[in-house]
Amino acid sequence: MTSKSLTSKAIDIKGKKYVLVSDRVQFFNENYPNGSIITNLVSEPTSEMIIIQAIVRPDIKESMRQFTGYSQAVIGDGMVNKTAALENAETSAVGRALGFMGIGVIESIASADEMHKAKVNTAPVGHSTTTDRYVTAKQVAFLINKVKWTYNSWGEFPEADEVLNLLSKLLKKEVNKVKMSEMDKAIADIEWWAKDAKRESKDPVPVEPELNIDAVNITEEEVGRALGFMDSVPY
Repeated sequence: MTSKSLTSKAIDIKGKKYVLVSDRVQFFNENYPNGSIITNLVSEPTSEMIIIQAIVRPDIKESMRQFTGYSQAVIGDGMVNKTAALENAETSAVGRALGFMGIGVIESIASADEMHKAKVNTAPVGHSTTTDRYVTAKQVAFLINKVKWTYNSWGEFPEADEVLNLLSKLLKKEVNKVKMSEMDKAIADIEWWAKDAKRESKDPVPVEPELNIDAVNITEEEVGRALGFMDSVPY
């Protein structure tokens, strides 16, 4: 049997040796024919934060002996997670579970894949990869309903694409280009517009009820269909 540490497969990252998850998996399959690798989605299916659990059993006949690893990934956080956050998290979870079993461990449980992911997702000082992601369709729906509420109070019921066009003018950019860090300003700009529009109409400005983002009256699907450019908003 090849050494469990897989030193010959190691990759040097900042002076330390790490093994790829693929090499760990290959070693496991070659040396534990009665073993199994099972992965489970722990987070909610609609959550932006994906959490995967991986369970490795060296021998399925000894079900009590198992090694468990977890990994998480935020959809849209980094290039890979824009299209493959689930797969990314699953790979890392499997790598950690195999690492806890002692496969591919030289200096750390972490795999070369994990170290690469950490390097890619590490932001420079003063920069946040989370707040600098573009807003989600759910948040766009929230912004749309802030505007629709004002229209509805006038007895007008515009289509989603009309509201999106107005939003783009108010925010001075297409709605799908609004970043997480700009959400507070976007909401403030919309509220200022609503009050100003009411003043110009000489109608009393009503007190806006608190808007529950989980109970918005326009769906994410409607947002996606409203304009073609919404296709780039992560669902």
